[in-house]
Amino acid sequence: MLLGENGGTIDIADADHTLTVSSSLTGTGALYKRGAGTLSLTGTNAYAGTIIEAGRVNGSRASLGGNVALRGADTVLNLTDSGNVTYASVLSGTGQVMFEGDGTRLLTGNSAAFAGTISVNGGTLLVGNATGGLLGGSINVGNGATLGGSGRIGWGVGSRVTIASGAVLAPGNSIGTLSIAGDLVFENGARFEVEVDPLGVGADRVAVSGKAVLNGGTVAHIGATGN
Repeated sequence: MLLGENGGTIDIADADHTLTVSSSLTGTGALYKRGAGTLSLTGTNAYAGTIIEAGRVNGSRASLGGNVALRGADTVLNLTDSGNVTYASVLSGTGQVMFEGDGTRLLTGNSAAFAGTISVNGGTLLVGNATGGLLGGSINVGNGATLGGSGRIGWGVGSRVTIASGAVLAPGNSIGTLSIAGDLVFENGARFEVEVDPLGVGADRVAVSGKAVLNGGTVAHIGATGN
């Protein structure tokens, strides 16, 4: 399917319906998703970006063409990659982005303008490395998932990073600093993993500009051997 410069639209009106597109999408235009239903993209695509105006889109790094804009608080992007992948594209808008798969997902794009909610429900989400990485909005890290990286996260009024019971905050890519522009909340049962250089010249840290609320949890010192 070729998307011209004016883009193309897929409208799935029924919220109970899912349309799966496995064919290749290419072109210079954007893909507009409308309607309350779900669009699942499973092919390898190269187009100008995805604009979610309503409903839900399921996709991976390979299937989503370029940047993704979520136009509305009820819109959902579900990133389904289960391996170790890097996203250099930009997220924007006010919807919800969900990371469901296993593996490590590294975000290196400038998504500071994103004002929605990120839900990390599995695997590891790293925001930022030596080349960059900014992510606005609130982030919820669920049981069994990990948040890390050396970028800057949590812009916006009322933004909050919440580490749930059974979740892990592990700043840095190896040793590094993760900056949080909003608030940080550790729930009881959460885990904070800190790597310390055995020579004493550096350690992981979290720099919080807002409030840090500690409702419990544990701190784990990761030594030279990773234990």
